[in-house]
Amino acid sequence: MTSTSFNGTFIANNQKAGGLKSVQKHNYPDNIYSNLFYSNGSNWVYHVVDNSHPSAPSICSADLDGDGDIDVIGAARGTVNDLTWWENIDGSGNNWTEHTIPSSIQQISSVDTADINNDGYVDILCTDTGDEVVWMENVDGSGNNWTEHAIGYSNLPYDVYAADVDGDQDLDVIAPAYDGDYIRWWENTDGTGLNWYEHLIDDNFDGATDVAVADMDGDGDPDIIGAAHEDADIAWWDVTCCIRTSELVSSIIDTEANVQWDSITWNSTEPPETSIYFQVRSSNDPMYMGSWSTDITSPGSLESVLNNGDQYVQYKVILETTDPNFSPVLEDVTISWTELVGIDHENNLTNPAAFRLLSNHPNPFTTSTTIEYYLNIPQTVTITFYNQFGKQVDKTEQKQSVGIQRVVWTPENLADGIYYFRLEAGEHVASGKVVLARQPPYYVQKMSLPWPHNS
Repeated sequence: MTSTSFNGTFIANNQKAGGLKSVQKHNYPDNIYSNLFYSNGSNWVYHVVDNSHPSAPSICSADLDGDGDIDVIGAARGTVNDLTWWENIDGSGNNWTEHTIPSSIQQISSVDTADINNDGYVDILCTDTGDEVVWMENVDGSGNNWTEHAIGYSNLPYDVYAADVDGDQDLDVIAPAYDGDYIRWWENTDGTGLNWYEHLIDDNFDGATDVAVADMDGDGDPDIIGAAHEDADIAWWDVTCCIRTSELVSSIIDTEANVQWDSITWNSTEPPETSIYFQVRSSNDPMYMGSWSTDITSPGSLESVLNNGDQYVQYKVILETTDPNFSPVLEDVTISWTELVGIDHENNLTNPAAFRLLSNHPNPFTTSTTIEYYLNIPQTVTITFYNQFGKQVDKTEQKQSVGIQRVVWTPENLADGIYYFRLEAGEHVASGKVVLARQPPYYVQKMSLPWPHNS
């Protein structure tokens, strides 16, 4: 077989055909070819998947419909701006049905596949020359129902890649910016693919075109590989994981009264280049707490921040660092208020009238965290811990007396990440979230690879 202007290839294992399938993209005359490579390593059979797909800039392959064989995904741009997949009908690679995926993006520049929301179905990542980075959710795993979700923006991205950059067991997204001369990655903060936090890897990589992820130095962490057209450079960045910004949201605190808000105070350890700040909100309806306040960067009055007369309050703490060797530590926080009838209260009451979850601290933690709660009668208390995918990872149970009680949780053999706990005491149930963060914060170090230059 002879060909011209090939600009892409993707290898996949076709189990039903018994060998390796190499799907190659050919811009002229707008064909997508499928080549079947048998196990003897020398016998290639030439197949056309589609001979009317205009100016295909990118392809990949995956089992989109969950039937056990490999399908082909491709983009078209120019007169037709389609995102398309070809269904491998019988697994032979000889019979294909074309499906067009509805999408708002135009001039698609790259496609890739990954299970972004960890639901067991293969989704599609896309970039376009309009600077968008999006993913298409394969809603039911059939390949017929899709929902588009935004990830972020990159200045002319020609590639996109999914990998677990931060080691929290979900997939993040990396993309280059040709016109912006940078590479960025977006952190899939809660594993759903709906909330993303942008990180800059390198902003001096002229004409960045391609990205990939591999453990280049054998240290067990994923590293990021990139190619730059204008720099004529291939480089990799040593990623030292992983938490740059962390948000923790408290349970909703019931003051059991209409109150006047007094102040918020906290004790923390904040090394250089780290910070801790808060946002708060209050309401008379615990099912709708409303919007968060602006950032509270130092302890002080809540008089003009929360609405007097509200019964419920909630806080969010944000921990940030720009130094890879240090993280801030929150030791405790107190919100104080006065009942409008004149009785003083604080959220860390030493004599509450009924069961309530008080706090868990420190959070994030490196070794152990303490969960505090109040029992108004003797109870057998069960605390069950779950990872962010809902799998139980630990459980404690003990009978305790009236008063403020504490349980210290010291997880063993668990990866850094977000964990949830469910506390049950008789008919009472409460829940919370903790962050295990043994690793130092995220940073990258660039390593250059040898590149042949013409003299």
